[in-house]
Amino acid sequence: MRRTPPAVRLRDFQPGDADALARLLHESVREIGARDYSQAQVEAWSPAPAGAAAFLRRVSDGRRVLVAIDQADRPAGFIELCADGYIDCFYCHPRAAGTGVGAILYARLESIARDMGMRSLRVDASEAARRFFLSRGFRVIQRRELERNGVPIHNFRMEKARIAQPQGVPMTQSSNDKAPVILLIGASRGLGYAMAAECLERGWNIVGTVRPGARTPLHDLADTHPGRVTVERLDVTEPDQIAALHDRLSGSRFDILFVNAGTANDRQDETIAQVSTEEFVNVMITNALSPMRVVEALQDLVPADGLIGIMSSGQGSIAGNEKGGHEVYRGSKSALNQYMRSYAARHAGEPRALLLLAPGWIRTALGGPDAPFGIEEAIPDIVNTLLSKRGKPGLEYLDRLGRAIPW
Repeated sequence: MRRTPPAVRLRDFQPGDADALARLLHESVREIGARDYSQAQVEAWSPAPAGAAAFLRRVSDGRRVLVAIDQADRPAGFIELCADGYIDCFYCHPRAAGTGVGAILYARLESIARDMGMRSLRVDASEAARRFFLSRGFRVIQRRELERNGVPIHNFRMEKARIAQPQGVPMTQSSNDKAPVILLIGASRGLGYAMAAECLERGWNIVGTVRPGARTPLHDLADTHPGRVTVERLDVTEPDQIAALHDRLSGSRFDILFVNAGTANDRQDETIAQVSTEEFVNVMITNALSPMRVVEALQDLVPADGLIGIMSSGQGSIAGNEKGGHEVYRGSKSALNQYMRSYAARHAGEPRALLLLAPGWIRTALGGPDAPFGIEEAIPDIVNTLLSKRGKPGLEYLDRLGRAIPW
């Protein structure tokens, strides 16, 4: 399910906008900024709305200010471009967050900058803005440790070195402009995080998703590799969040989209007749329905010769089911395989590579402590098989050593 594109119009700043934009900035900091910064930091960042007079003084230096106006004739966001290519303020109202307003504003600003003969753009970005600008081809130059009203706070100095790109050139770049990029859904821990770390070591840039909530190892990886790892938040079971992720990444291009999502019922020795309806639905939504929703929603971010893959399981093989057991989990992965085969049939003859990858029984939170293989010994094979599938059109169901699994 795709969210309806935001119905906004763009226009240049007018003096009468000043008070509303000052309040928009304050509300954005207090609500959106609070997702990445402490309460003390957001209070120091914007103690109160600046007021119309202060806003007008700040923008009186000739900078270009673009304003997005919604259907109710209210400002939904604004962005500022200075004469030297510096992007100063860039804020969206909380009600417009995740709707694509920011993407619309930035796309217009970059077009204006290009028309003005600018070759590069610079910005000092917050945590949320850093994620946005990384998806638009910026790279992190420096993490800046600052003090605002006596409170330590940080932002990121970023640059996009080349903006004179023809339309259709991939927008997702980072500190290595030629590095391939993988969008890894479900990279907070376990196999997903290990895949992100392994791909990073092999020269890939990573955009990885984590469920909303606590800090994860992927955040630490991003902190130690600025400009190469970007963290996005996503619960794959929420269609609106999938649509919002697409809006945030719109205009980006990924060499690989890989979906790593999986859960199991609490008692895996239950038969299909014993499992509760609630648990059955939860497993099927997480393991079968949600990965396919992600693929359908994000497929346009992958070029025609790219790769789309999903983490499946050898237990999804119907032909290989000779001993039974794990009936609910097994059935959900069989359903996933069937849905992916239907997707492949709808896209028959296209050059894109499609992959269902069965990693084997590995010691993870899902696999348990009795699994014969650890993550560290399995992950190189998993990534080898994933990368080896590039450039090979059509769907394959492979184990981590690249061997075909019977359907």
